[in-house]
Parts: sequence; structure tokens; C-alpha cells
Amino acid sequence: MLGRCLLALCDEGRLLVFRAYQHDPALGLAGLARDFAERLAAAMNTRIAGGGRVPALVAPEWYDDGARDLYGRLEALRERSFAEELASIGPRTFEEKLLDLFASEPASDVIDALTEGDRLAGRPDLVRVLARLVAACPSLAFSTQLDVARLAAKAAAPDDARQIARRLAAGPVRRHHPGVQPDLPILLAELGEPQLALRVLRSSRHTRVRGWEDETEAWRLHAAALAHERLHRLQRAADLYTRAGDHEAALRVTALARGGKLHGKRRAAQ
Repeated sequence: MLGRCLLALCDEGRLLVFRAYQHDPALGLAGLARDFAERLAAAMNTRIAGGGRVPALVAPEWYDDGARDLYGRLEALRERSFAEELASIGPRTFEEKLLDLFASEPASDVIDALTEGDRLAGRPDLVRVLARLVAACPSLAFSTQLDVARLAAKAAAPDDARQIARRLAAGPVRRHHPGVQPDLPILLAELGEPQLALRVLRSSRHTRVRGWEDETEAWRLHAAALAHERLHRLQRAADLYTRAGDHEAALRVTALARGGKLHGKRRAAQ
């Protein structure tokens, strides 16, 4: 074997080209792979993208070392000058810029490049613009939508965040889907959708797990505990927090449960 280069299709049907590995640099495998990928994309009536989520069809997981942006089309979004522009740009101008970029590049690639390094953390007004656009675009990659929903929740845009999260939960959720580990159920619980969070957790269980008493994965137990806490099932939540190893949360919820019982007794005595 002289070298190898992985090609894959992302959720949006575009071709991704990953790093070319070769024993002899003189082979120029990266250039050969790019030429082949261009011909393949043309034959498939698609285009080469700089990034995107690749769904696992058979294997439960795979090693993703990052797709390559062969043409540097999105590099401008990663430069310091653009980060400085974000600090002062107005929401309307930002929206116009996004729509222009979406017209020429895959939207998921644009958003992934835009949200790298928390560059929108100090601009909740821009996050709300982005979330509104993403909420109206259900075809974006799962991971991209989830990232924007998390940003929107932090930026005091719960309605947009909830709309995106609900849509993600409504689709088929596989056990090894990246959004189930554990971001989506936790986000749903935090957004006031604990029943949906539990549905996602149940639908993605291992086949050997029939109930919470059979569950062994700490993050799943913790997400379930949070959902039960939001449903005011405090004793159940405390038990799940304990099994997840979060003893501080278990003590906090147990204290809440006892406080509620004492309050109820006082009211009954009155």
C-alpha cells in the first residue's frame, strides 16, 4: 500500500475529503485524491464540502480526523479580522452576510466555521439571528443544529432552541448517534422538555436495558436524573444521581424532597 485517503458523504449529500496518508511524499497523494474527488463529485452530481457530519450506517462509530477544506473557501471565517468584525457587526448586517454565504457554500460548513472557538459567545443578539435561521432549516446536519440550539439556550433564545431540539428529538435517534451522548437529552431537560429527554434516552437504550435499574452508563443515568428532577420526581432523581456517581446532586435533590414533605405536613397541621 502506497497511501490512502478517505472519502465520505455527509448528511447533506456532499462529498468530504479527509487527510491523505502516504509513505512517500513524492507521490503527491493529496493532489491525486483531490483530482479524483472532483471527478467523483461531478459524476455524482454533487460538490465537495469542507466539513459536515458523516452518519454511521453499519459500524457503531468511526475515527473522524476531520475533513479538509480543499479550496480554503471558509478560511476567511476563521481569521482574526472576521472575529473582530463580529464584535461590532449589527444583527441585520450579520443576517445578510449569512444569507450570502449560504447561497454559495453548504450552510452546515458556514455555521461550523462561524461557531468555532466560542466567537459568538459575547454576541447573544447574533446567536438569536443564527438560531432563527437554523430553526427554519430542518435539513442541516444534526450536530450543527444541536450546536446552535445550545448556543441559543445560552443566549436567552429558548423558543428557537426548543424548536430545534424538539425537531431533533422527533427523528429516529440511534444509540450511537453523537447527539445522544449526552447533549440532546440534557438540553431538552434544561429547556423544559423532560418528557422528550426521557423518550430520547429510552429509544436509544442498549437492547439489554429494559429499565433504569438495568442502566450502567453514568452519563445516561445523570441525564435521566435531571429529567426526573425537572418533572419533580425527586426521590427517583436522587436515586439516579446516586447511581451516576453525582452524590452532591443526590443530596441536593433529597433535601428538596424532604423540604417539600415537611412543608406539606405543616400545611396539613394548620
